[in-house]
Amino acid sequence: MHPDLVFDVGAHNGNDTAHYLSRGFRVVAVEAHPIFSAALYRRFSDAYLAGKLHVLNIAVADHPGLCTLLESQQESQWSTILPDVAASKSGQFREVVVPAMTFDHVFERFGTPHYLKVDIEGAELSVFRHLKDRPQFVSFETGKDVFTIIQLLRGLGYPQFKLVNQRLIHEKMASSSGPFGHETPGPWVSCDEVEEQMRVIQQPGTIRPDDWFDVHVAL
Repeated sequence: MHPDLVFDVGAHNGNDTAHYLSRGFRVVAVEAHPIFSAALYRRFSDAYLAGKLHVLNIAVADHPGLCTLLESQQESQWSTILPDVAASKSGQFREVVVPAMTFDHVFERFGTPHYLKVDIEGAELSVFRHLKDRPQFVSFETGKDVFTIIQLLRGLGYPQFKLVNQRLIHEKMASSSGPFGHETPGPWVSCDEVEEQMRVIQQPGTIRPDDWFDVHVAL
């Protein structure tokens, strides 16, 4: 494991990358959209030239090659490679053909990071199916595969889980996803407990319409 390395999978506009770089981490930023990927080079040119940042303009998928990125015309962070996820969102989507790789490629090239952040609009399972080793900390946005991912991580030996309301984080840190690892708010719980928390928030009327959640995981 590289204690100074973070994988920012779904880097988007680079706000999370900026946070990790400011903390002294090296960052591998994975971003499928070619426009946002190019913007990361411009925004973080000093870090790139210093070897602190690598940008991978790829979609993470179950098979290498080319795939179609559905680019949201309403909210850029809603872009996804999954048609059913796009269909659940409002607004129009434009097709953009992008290169795709399986996530083991990233591990083979860069090694195991201290922290793996994944936010790729429903395609998170494609990352966790191809974990080559265990980062100290992991986070991912909840979605249709949340229980499958939790069980995959449980099978890899992760004992500590935490459900974090990102709306509350953004009220304090509007520009990034905020803290990770032991700096996240709230107690660590078991796999079974975090699954029960997920079932509770999935009940109609339990949470606010503007709430959204990440699951954080620790060794």
